[in-house]
Amino acid sequence: MPSMEQVVNMIHEAVRQSDNWARKGWSLVFGPNDREIRSLAEAQKAQEQGLEGAADALAYWREVADSGRRCVELGHRLLRLYRQGRLNQALDLAQECALIEKQYGCDSTWGPVMNAIEAQIH
Repeated sequence: MPSMEQVVNMIHEAVRQSDNWARKGWSLVFGPNDREIRSLAEAQKAQEQGLEGAADALAYWREVADSGRRCVELGHRLLRLYRQGRLNQALDLAQECALIEKQYGCDSTWGPVMNAIEAQIH
């Protein structure tokens, strides 16, 4: 079972990663020509250039940015609750972040936080 300090570090790292989702991005293709647009910045540039698929990419990456900001907000609340020993409430927020992340086909940011808190509860 991870220590409290380890979980706090995991939460900090998950918040940092969530804040970078739209900036760092991941491989994804848009438009009829399967143009790879890997981040919000690339989508904005593609939109400025009038490239096919850019509008869809821009909408997607803006949604990712909003989701990342939401997880950052939840992560800060989660951290406060965790430090107060309110593990069940912290777990609820970790689960919410994990659900947000899963809509993008991933669970590597918040899944481990959720699992670590669950281990401490049980």
